[in-house]
Amino acid sequence: MNAYLLPTSSSELSIKKNYALKARYTIGISRDDDLPVQVDDMIYLFQTTENALLPYQFTVSSINRDATTFVISVSKTYRNALLLDGLRPVWVIGQVGRLNPQPIQEWVNGQSPLHPIHLTSLQIGMLEQLLDISSFILSDSSPSSEAQAVIQKASQFFDRIAAQLQNMQQLTQQQHQENLTQNEALSHFANTFSDRALAVLFDIAKALSSQNETLSRLVATYEGTTPARLVQENEEPYQPVIEFEHEEPSALEDWPEDDVLDLVKTHIHERGFYFEDEQILNYHICLKTRPFVILSGLSGTGKSRLAQLYMEALGQGEKQFERLAVRPNWNDDRYLLGQLNTFTGEYLVEPALAFILEAIQHPSRLYSLCLDEMNLAHVEYYFSQFLSAMEEEQPAKRRIKLFTDQTFQQLQRSGKHPGVPAEIHLPANLLITGTINVDETTQPISDKVIDRANTIEFFHVDLDRLPTGPAPEASEQASEPLLVPQRIWQSYRATQPDPGYRPLIKEISALLQKAQLGLGYRTVREIELYLANSKGLLKPQDAFDLQCKQRILPRIRGGQNIESTLTNLSDLCKANGLSRTQQRLQEMKDRLKSDGYTTFWR
Repeated sequence: MNAYLLPTSSSELSIKKNYALKARYTIGISRDDDLPVQVDDMIYLFQTTENALLPYQFTVSSINRDATTFVISVSKTYRNALLLDGLRPVWVIGQVGRLNPQPIQEWVNGQSPLHPIHLTSLQIGMLEQLLDISSFILSDSSPSSEAQAVIQKASQFFDRIAAQLQNMQQLTQQQHQENLTQNEALSHFANTFSDRALAVLFDIAKALSSQNETLSRLVATYEGTTPARLVQENEEPYQPVIEFEHEEPSALEDWPEDDVLDLVKTHIHERGFYFEDEQILNYHICLKTRPFVILSGLSGTGKSRLAQLYMEALGQGEKQFERLAVRPNWNDDRYLLGQLNTFTGEYLVEPALAFILEAIQHPSRLYSLCLDEMNLAHVEYYFSQFLSAMEEEQPAKRRIKLFTDQTFQQLQRSGKHPGVPAEIHLPANLLITGTINVDETTQPISDKVIDRANTIEFFHVDLDRLPTGPAPEASEQASEPLLVPQRIWQSYRATQPDPGYRPLIKEISALLQKAQLGLGYRTVREIELYLANSKGLLKPQDAFDLQCKQRILPRIRGGQNIESTLTNLSDLCKANGLSRTQQRLQEMKDRLKSDGYTTFWR
């Protein structure tokens, strides 16, 4: 199946008229070789008398080459028509997906035979997104001058972005420390140059508009126009473009990270809960290193409460924290992501997916998803797409499929709208925390999960710190926390690993390899990222000690064959002042002696 952009001057097909889905129209052709299309091919029509692309996708139903006609039917509707100048972004962004504007201009000027233009899948996606995001005012007579001005400004914007993308590597390297938000936004576009590229690009303009006066004016112009919905009133829009809210300046704009964390600790204590300062700092640093953290420990020690209080302390609202209780029957990802009803074409959205879509829609806010008792079911079964997506360093590449693009196209042809995109990505403003218990009702945690998360233990309970007053929920002494936007939180993150402990990591790896355990590249990088993110918050030795305990020890398990490995590791930790890791290794050795088998998990 191919797709073509065809010219037409027929008065029957106009941007001023509405066309129902599956409505059929007959188009004349001049001669056979002018029309390479076949039955079931997709057609986009450019109305040469109105200088606009019709806001519809057509499908070829039949061809009568003897009568030099073919019949097309409406298979998809879009929000707006697209003016001639509006096609410039399709070919202006780099060399990939270039659509030559010359034939279209010749169509308008009558200087060339009306040959069709074959479209690639990338070009189709770009056209579709333009048809959905271009908010033009269409009058009864002709497009207004205001609409023309909007698209000209948009074209200039696309030109600027195209020039920036040509030097993407230099640009992101230079801006990495200066402006993480802009760096991530441009990287997001560069790495998702696909059928959603133009929608993403417009989202970037909105995300950066508060920092750039030119972009701010452009976005204001777009949002100030009224979209012309050329669809029936009872039809849902093809696919809504995510609207980004305006981000107000924060009172914490110039606050150091440790001062913000002091507010976090104060808020938690005022709410009547007690966590050691190192636990709070450790949790914060783990989230900065990779936004997926596992909290393990005794039931009732406040594991899930820490995740909630942390978000409260950062000034995030109740809707920005979601706690889901994992059930033992979760055997695939439909319990998190929902599923498509192929009979009705509706997508059944589960709370986790709704929460992620909310986070995507509001990128200036932080969102936290807590999977409570996440190992009641096999984590690899229901969390597999998330684990695979987390392998990518850049949020734009952390893609999760809800259903195939082919299924999406089939639904569109039948006039059904699932209400969600075929694919989403895990946004940078989403933090994920999983709490686990280890007993006869839970499943073991595999290396695939351990490899992608820091594991923080909650086993030490200081009963002397237990409040004697009213329940924490009843306390009204807590002060109102200050809002910490996602942009400021991200500015605290370090993305360049700190290799200061690389020689010691090599020694540890050599000892593990003797027991056929070893360390992977990802584990080493995550340890060094943690060290980089802990600067100014923890002493380097304490930070490395925590990483040995949280990233290395969970991988160790076995019988008498690893006894010498445990002893050698314990001696190495003692010699280098890694007291936390040494103590945990001693506990593992004691368990090996009593049970004949040992593991990190209690």
